[in-house]
Amino acid sequence: MGMSTGQNVLISGRIVWKSGDLFKGKAKIDFNTKLSVIKVGKGVTEYSFGLAVSKQDPALPHFMGLMQAEARSVYQSGNVPPSFSFKFKDGDVIDDQGIPFAQREGYAGCIVFALTTQQPISWFKYENGQNGLINEGVKCGDYVNVQVNMKANVPVNPKHKAGMFLN
Repeated sequence: MGMSTGQNVLISGRIVWKSGDLFKGKAKIDFNTKLSVIKVGKGVTEYSFGLAVSKQDPALPHFMGLMQAEARSVYQSGNVPPSFSFKFKDGDVIDDQGIPFAQREGYAGCIVFALTTQQPISWFKYENGQNGLINEGVKCGDYVNVQVNMKANVPVNPKHKAGMFLN
């Protein structure tokens, strides 16, 4: 058990939520202490957004299959426990507070993946037959193609939850 080497997959969808600025990021906050995370004397910046992928998208079953295979790769038995966190929500079910996810803009009929990285995101816009690097303009509601690095992780500390990193 541990962390896999991961794999990269391209998927298309719509940005339905973001944490902080998609270009500048946001200070990472420790879940338990609620304080900024500091590494090497500097605050850690995180870039996070929710990507809604239509359940009708022909690429979705392949993406989900790769996630399952990635999760199985860190368990010798190949059986992924029910508590494993895959970092997605079904936009057509009810949340923990009894509210349908479908009431949220862009969730209905989609699987919404939580994507997070500590690396600045390079955003490109396709214009005049080529991709050009941009520094502003991507927002919630936009449709994007995303190169996702998925890595399954089973932490050594049993207090931490096993799950998928979707970067």
